Amino acid sequence: METKDRTTASPNLIQKPNNYQRSLARRGSNYTENSEAFVGRLPFEAFQQKIKKKKDKIVLSLQRNQDILKKFGRRKENRLLVGFAAETENLEKNSIDKLVRKNLDIIVGNLVGHSSSGFGSDTNKVTFFYKDGTTESFPEMGKDEIANILLDRIVAMLN
Repeated sequence: METKDRTTASPNLIQKPNNYQRSLARRGSNYTENSEAFVGRLPFEAFQQKIKKKKDKIVLSLQRNQDILKKFGRRKENRLLVGFAAETENLEKNSIDKLVRKNLDIIVGNLVGHSSSGFGSDTNKVTFFYKDGTTESFPEMGKDEIANILLDRIVAMLN
């Protein structure tokens, strides 16, 4: 399958929504793209002023943040939902578990923690896991190439 750069948005595409509520408000959309990762943990306490450098060590208590992707999955209706799984182990099992748990159509799984793949690298080696049980594994390639392939798969599924 040929891949092409995607430079124009369809009228039913929400690009970079500012927040979860605004994204869900657009009932007519069939694809929502969130380009930033949401924080999985938040501090229990919010400080009202700057924390001064009086101590060498600061201990923060963290709480779990809301799972925005799971909320999208619950209110998915007939939309296509794509997620990402950055894993340090058990890529297939963890990716498929997340695919099912969050009611996704595709999940892009990748093992992180390697110098040529994951965070801090321009390349990645990923596997697409689909709701129908099929998978597609790709060799190490540029993240922009992976994005174009993913967009091609999304367009094919929407047509």
